Amino acid sequence: MLLPNAVEHSDYWDLPLKGIPVARCCVDERFVLELGVHSLMFTLSIGGTFSLILSGKRLEFQPEDRCSLGPCLQLYGKTIEFCHATKSGALRMEFVDGTRVHIEPDDMYEAWELGGGARGLRVVSGPGGAVSIWQPLSEGQ
Repeated sequence: MLLPNAVEHSDYWDLPLKGIPVARCCVDERFVLELGVHSLMFTLSIGGTFSLILSGKRLEFQPEDRCSLGPCLQLYGKTIEFCHATKSGALRMEFVDGTRVHIEPDDMYEAWELGGGARGLRVVSGPGGAVSIWQPLSEGQ
């Protein structure tokens, strides 16, 4: 099975999430979105400050402020239109209904991490916005 790759552009990476729904929203020390269906699953773990733009309103969140995260549950079931990781460490995700999630890099910690299975894609926004990408392994690797 060939897993999708991130595609590099001049100032961002296009992450292969188009058409994938939010299957679950989880809260622990981070805010986590489980994305996908059946065998193609990704996990987006948000550890830094992020924005949710919903119905034209911009809301700011800190994952450690768990009680404030209620509006983020509206992401459940939404389908991703695109997801870009900027080379400066930000993540921009837009859904088909226009809802957006923006995550800025953090100077001290990993602001966000996207993973796609044991042999899948992994993208991390490290401290200071350094982006690390591990592309999926092909069958037999």
